[in-house]
Amino acid sequence: MDTLEQAIGSTTVELQGGDVLLLCSDGLWEPVLEDEMVGVVHQHAPDLHAAATALLAMALQRGAPDNATVVLLRVEEVSAI
Repeated sequence: MDTLEQAIGSTTVELQGGDVLLLCSDGLWEPVLEDEMVGVVHQHAPDLHAAATALLAMALQRGAPDNATVVLLRVEEVSAI
């Protein structure tokens, strides 16, 4: 499992309205490249359900080696604490 620090070099990230977070299992991560994931999410924006479906279909077409799980979340509003 990659941590946020491993992925971006920091333990925190500031989110902005409209940002999309993708959480996935290795069943997606192994057969689908990160750039492809970003492209699919952009292609299907603003429909995250369609993006998740397309990502899963891509992983399955490539013979996902394990269970493929995708969760997409969009930040709608950021409040100051």
